[in-house]
Amino acid sequence: MSFDDQKPSSAKQPQHTRRPPDSWDVLASRLLKAEMERRNLTYSELALKLEKQGYGDNAGSLTSRINRGTFTLAFALRVLDALGVHELKWAEEPQRSWTTRRKDRSEREDGSGS
Repeated sequence: MSFDDQKPSSAKQPQHTRRPPDSWDVLASRLLKAEMERRNLTYSELALKLEKQGYGDNAGSLTSRINRGTFTLAFALRVLDALGVHELKWAEEPQRSWTTRRKDRSEREDGSGS
């Protein structure tokens, strides 16, 4: 059987959509970037700091992971520790996720909200 004889996969390919600016992964990404910026640290310099702690992430890998914002809490804590961040202040009322606001708005529009 040649490749030409095979039927195309019926599985849907994931659609890449832009995330809203206040989704949790975007906020997580911004948090790490802000802490790096406060310390005037590049991804290469962060990679060296992590290497000293025994983690082998390279600058390109770190850039991708942090920009995506879809990393584990363990990864975020490792990066924050390498940056010397040992305390974070969270706003008294953290921003509500965009899905909650969207749901509230749709309830108001259709009259089902209070």
